[in-house]
Amino acid sequence: MTSKFLPLFSTALLYALYYLISTIKFDVQILPMAVIYDFLLQLLASYILYALSKRVWIFLIIQSLVMGILYVGNAVKISFFGGPIMPDDIFALPTSASVCLASMFFRKVGGFLLPLFHWQRLSV
Repeated sequence: MTSKFLPLFSTALLYALYYLISTIKFDVQILPMAVIYDFLLQLLASYILYALSKRVWIFLIIQSLVMGILYVGNAVKISFFGGPIMPDDIFALPTSASVCLASMFFRKVGGFLLPLFHWQRLSV
């Protein structure tokens, strides 16, 4: 009997958690009129995902990841860029990934090369 209501409980819990994260950390709120529609749409998607999942733990992991990316990712994008996640943002993903990877690369390589430049300046 609880397995029929698992998507309802997990959706309510994750919705509240991610809504609190987006409100407290990123100061992004959903309009009160839209919360009901948003929750019902998320609940429908959760029941479809639950019906397609063979195991409960896989359903919970996928639901947590999808909701986290949608809600927290949207709050991050709104707080940094002033606009929500849009379908055409998928085209900017490779550029964003390359910028992130390049900055990580330069930070890691810079950590190794910085002492070399420091020693070179001391020896001159």
